[in-house]
Amino acid sequence: MLDALDFRTRVANRPFDRAFEGLRDHRASAAGSDHLDERHRLVHADQPHVAAIGANAGSDAFERRIDAVAQGRCFHHVHTTLTVRSGTTVSPAAQKALGQGNEKDFREVQTIKPTTVPPKVRRTTGAGRPKVQSVDRTLDVLESLASRRGATGISELSQLVGLHVSTVHRLLATLVDRGYVRQDPESSRYHLGSRVFTLASAADLHLDLRLVARPYLERLMRHSGETANLVTASETEVVYLDQVASMHLVKMFTAPGMRAPLYCTGTGKAMLAFKPREAIEPVLAAPMRRYTSSTITGRAALEAELGTIRKNGYSVDNEEMEEGVRCLAVPIFDRRRECVGAMSVSGPTTRMTTERVEKLSVTARAIADELSRQLGFESDVVR
Repeated sequence: MLDALDFRTRVANRPFDRAFEGLRDHRASAAGSDHLDERHRLVHADQPHVAAIGANAGSDAFERRIDAVAQGRCFHHVHTTLTVRSGTTVSPAAQKALGQGNEKDFREVQTIKPTTVPPKVRRTTGAGRPKVQSVDRTLDVLESLASRRGATGISELSQLVGLHVSTVHRLLATLVDRGYVRQDPESSRYHLGSRVFTLASAADLHLDLRLVARPYLERLMRHSGETANLVTASETEVVYLDQVASMHLVKMFTAPGMRAPLYCTGTGKAMLAFKPREAIEPVLAAPMRRYTSSTITGRAALEAELGTIRKNGYSVDNEEMEEGVRCLAVPIFDRRRECVGAMSVSGPTTRMTTERVEKLSVTARAIADELSRQLGFESDVVR
């Protein structure tokens, strides 16, 4: 390969310029065809106007070329940079000639090693599909603004997203124009715009809990083998929304639309534990009917039970609503960090033993967490 030396011209408007500019991309097919012409210029048979030295052209030709440059016998009106590539042998005579050369005729000799250009990294989604960089960056800007309690300056925002200020400025200009970001006219700092809230409101209409939760409910049933339920809450009761029945002959069945008390069901206690105090108080203050010998009927006992549920992240109905039935339930949260429902698996106590309930709780919590994230929930604490 004719890749031993690169000559880069530093003088404009010379007859040699175009030949030198094309040198870096020049690759000869036969190094042995290089020779010195009568004016001591090294040329190639295929491209006679391009100066090049082949790694295999022989040390004699190489040294004569170095001598010619050093003595100023060729290209003495052109300042060049000679780059001797790693692996090329330069004889002592040639090194001496280079050392004594005229600075007007050459500027430097630099030994370099061949470099390998790293492959371009392609950004992909979690599913392996290519990402659109501009969209990715725009969403980073919006999410960073959403994470701030007040207005944010452009310099601070560029640090948050890891982009240059000029790039962030261009993204913000489009977002401001479309109404998704608002710029304070006095401080020039940025807030989320009203169009973001329009999108959020529209998302609520599309995120029907029953439709979104159905695949997760099916997963919970398949993993446990028991009937899986989806519920939401009214002021003092749970309301059953959906159910995926167990494949067992003996199984629990509750029709969608049925209601049950919050304080004595697994799903009811799971939601009650993560409700604000003002929502819990009416249940604590109301009389609690006893359905079985295990039903919690006292305020202090229920408060203690809710504290345990908050700590564990799940609740258990230990035959509190119906004798011989045990239920494991996990809460579901939305983007406002509110508990909007719960999922449960229930079955006879002969299959749903306390040991099995504890093991199932890990998977049940993981499935509920996935569903919550699908509804826009972002937790600061990993349960």
